[in-house]
Amino acid sequence: MLETELMPLLADASLSTQACIDLEQARCAIEGRRLDDAVAHAPHGVKLCGEGGLGWLRQCDHAVTFYDGKVSLHAHRVSLDPMPDLAPMIHRQRLVMEGYCDAPISAEAIRAFLSELSTTIDMVALMEPVTHSSPQYGWAGWIHWETSGAHFYAWDQPLLFFSVDVYACKPFSALDAVDLAARHFGSEPVWKEF
Repeated sequence: MLETELMPLLADASLSTQACIDLEQARCAIEGRRLDDAVAHAPHGVKLCGEGGLGWLRQCDHAVTFYDGKVSLHAHRVSLDPMPDLAPMIHRQRLVMEGYCDAPISAEAIRAFLSELSTTIDMVALMEPVTHSSPQYGWAGWIHWETSGAHFYAWDQPLLFFSVDVYACKPFSALDAVDLAARHFGSEPVWKEF
């Protein structure tokens, strides 16, 4: 494999700001082993994925990458500790909703959804929703609230799909937001609150 072919593999790796493992330890745990054996012997805190046979190992600042010509195996640095709450005196609530739709979602539909979302979860809008289109993928929208805001993304390609990120410094009902998305776009979205 050429160096230029390896770079996309390495660029795919990501680092937590609270990295908790030594990459040399990960390299030693993986080097010279079959991939399935390497997964079984990875040091604590190393997330491994992949399967295959013998190959070679490459290390960069972000991850250890094992490549056998067909399968790549990344050992990413990860944090074992939960993210600390740096501002416990500030309420922060996040909701992510995603779903499929039967037809492309227009800029008007995004603006209508974000405006109604504001009233549904009792947020004060500081501006009208803004939208912008990507010729390659679809529409995006954003609304600014007195207590944060929401982003909306709608794909036309490779499938009809939407994703909504709600962030607020004021408590709100996630179920009310999910019900609104289901009514607007015709299917019950999957969602996660944190």
